[in-house]
Amino acid sequence: MALKITSEIGTDQGITNETYVRIVNYNINKTGTANFALQIFNSEAQATAFSVGAPLAAVFQNGIAKNVQIGDNFSFALTKEVTETIVVERAVPTEVEVTEEVIVPGVDGAESTTETFTKTVIQSVLTKVQEEKITTVPDLSSLAEIDIFTFAYSKLKEKLELAFGEGNVVDC
Repeated sequence: MALKITSEIGTDQGITNETYVRIVNYNINKTGTANFALQIFNSEAQATAFSVGAPLAAVFQNGIAKNVQIGDNFSFALTKEVTETIVVERAVPTEVEVTEEVIVPGVDGAESTTETFTKTVIQSVLTKVQEEKITTVPDLSSLAEIDIFTFAYSKLKEKLELAFGEGNVVDC
């Protein structure tokens, strides 16, 4: 399996219109990120010569190429967003009745009296409230019943078509 870029691009080994890109290994970590290591060759023939272990001089001449737009690897997320309801304590403005005792001084020598007043005020009160929280979690279900390389090559093809144009990337 591999992909061929048919538009003209430059690599550290020259300009070609048959860049051959293949995935050589992959790693899926527990956070749901899939990482794929790539090899780039200026042609399928160079990739074949490299794979079969051609003589040392040929390997250096036809070795792995580099291209900044393609890179040495690519990654994509295997995650989904999950909404969960949680209970948290928040300061909520609440109407509260407050009772106050006020000493009213007596007039013209009369004794002072105590009067009780009740008034409504707004205070912040810690209250348990429900909130929705969106969390990103690993989700490998997109890989169920599918070959990992088939899946990865389709993602790689999308990436390469964005860089080099739709129709300029073909399956090999």
